[in-house]
Amino acid sequence: MPQIIQTGSAAPPWRVACLCAAWCDTCNEYRPAFEALARANPNDAFAWIDIEDESDMLGDIDIDNFPTILITRGPTPFFFGTTLPHVEQLQKLLNSVKANEAPLREPDPDLVSLAAQLHDQTRSLR
Repeated sequence: MPQIIQTGSAAPPWRVACLCAAWCDTCNEYRPAFEALARANPNDAFAWIDIEDESDMLGDIDIDNFPTILITRGPTPFFFGTTLPHVEQLQKLLNSVKANEAPLREPDPDLVSLAAQLHDQTRSLR
């Protein structure tokens, strides 16, 4: 199960998942800042997903670089991609996704499945 950092207080919250690996130095350096970003956005849910520990959740999704970010609302993916490991950039991205509210067009079925699983896991913790 991914580590749920924060479940969010909005209904439904935006969900921000960071897909990383324990062996990745960039991920290990980024994690404290990601957790601080979660605390700065209490209405949103944040999760840390280790791609090796949670490979069953990912299905055939290929992670080419770190950190890879998934932003969802409910079970719907709105953003999926690699970002620079700077939380300021992630905060701007999250603000933009929220403002535009444009889901991904024709997302990969495995990505939809991951978004639904993340939705179910954070919702069950509320």
